Amino acid sequence: MLFRELQTLGYSGGLTTLKLYLARLKPAPQSEPLLLFETEPGRQLQADFANIQRGAERLSVFIATLGWSRTAYVELVEDERLEMLLGRYGLAFEYFGGVRARCCMTTWTR
Repeated sequence: MLFRELQTLGYSGGLTTLKLYLARLKPAPQSEPLLLFETEPGRQLQADFANIQRGAERLSVFIATLGWSRTAYVELVEDERLEMLLGRYGLAFEYFGGVRARCCMTTWTR
């Protein structure tokens, strides 16, 4: 309908040209704001496993990060079983010099 109205007003361009022009005028979609949070020292530790592909071989990594300083404990692990997780938590607590008030596993959509 707009195309026809513009033609009656003397527009001689094509429909595709008009669509491309109008697409530039459309505002870009707004991304969701990033939610940041701050914690006091010693308050929170976040942990998760990560995977690294090396050819056909998959390596698992345990990562524990302090919420306040973002200091990280990282270790290659053989598997992602509960026993491994609990053992790595213990080693991370030793590395950081104590247990935090709150510990949580982060979950990522992979």
